[in-house]
Amino acid sequence: MIERTASLSTSNKHLDQEIEVELTLTVPEDIGEAISFFGGEEKLLSAIQSEVQNRKLNTARPVLRDAKVEGDFQTMAQSAAEAYQPGRRGGFQKAKVSQDAVAAAAEQGTEALLALLQAQGVELT
Repeated sequence: MIERTASLSTSNKHLDQEIEVELTLTVPEDIGEAISFFGGEEKLLSAIQSEVQNRKLNTARPVLRDAKVEGDFQTMAQSAAEAYQPGRRGGFQKAKVSQDAVAAAAEQGTEALLALLQAQGVELT
């Protein structure tokens, strides 16, 4: 195990105050220690899958929160969530939209084009 330092802040509702502490935590140093910590490979894999799911949900949330055009929110969120890749700048990949899809949406008007771009995770400003 290795030590890592982490900050923790929370609001205590009983004392009506903000509490901030810095903790030194021991964490697994390698896969073997992680398997032991979680109680087996299946449980480690389950923990990793849960973390990936949470990261993808956290990626989709601001896309929905910041949407400026009414559209297919399901597709917007799905596209943003699946575009997340750890280790990349902000975890996001560049949005890709086919020229044919853009041309088809453009024929239907500006609203359809904007909806398509936003559904593909393009940030509209």
